Amino acid sequence: MKKVNWKLLLLVAAGAVVLSFLLGGLCALIFRSKTVFIAVTIIAAVGSLMYLFIFNIGTNAVTKRIMDKTIAKNAEANGFGRCSTFTTHNAVIKINEQTGKIAYVCNLNPTEFQVISAKDITDIKSDYNKAPMGGTTNVYFQFVYKGTRICIPTFTAIHCVYSLQSGEVLEGISKADAYAELLERAKNAAV
Repeated sequence: MKKVNWKLLLLVAAGAVVLSFLLGGLCALIFRSKTVFIAVTIIAAVGSLMYLFIFNIGTNAVTKRIMDKTIAKNAEANGFGRCSTFTTHNAVIKINEQTGKIAYVCNLNPTEFQVISAKDITDIKSDYNKAPMGGTTNVYFQFVYKGTRICIPTFTAIHCVYSLQSGEVLEGISKADAYAELLERAKNAAV
């Protein structure tokens, strides 16, 4: 499965750089200075690229809509109309237990509706990242397809650690276990 569409990321980066040049050009026209043009262009380019790629906030807002359209367009046609679906902040996974097929769309490759057979996956499990004091910040289920680890979070905390006994973590563990079992059943049903 392809988790990253590099063409899309390069297009977004190119857009950020072009907008930076336009902003720099506008400032150069206003202040009539090449130095202002260079300074504004560099600051805008670096700032916008840091925003898009380090913090990933702007990218998720746009790609979520693209992911939704990709799923709406392809799910029914590929036999994923009525099946188990799990949506998280960075991906959507659809599991058809009867046919043993899995569909996957992620935020860094939002235009591709990827369908695989569950018989080709390995290392299915649910787990959590251990944090200090016996807590966690992330609960997930995962599988490996052709050497690529696909990890789907069912609980994620930012800036704090949750106790393993908290309701949020217990719900995340329950979901992760349920989807790992569903993947196992789909793998057994795959032809």
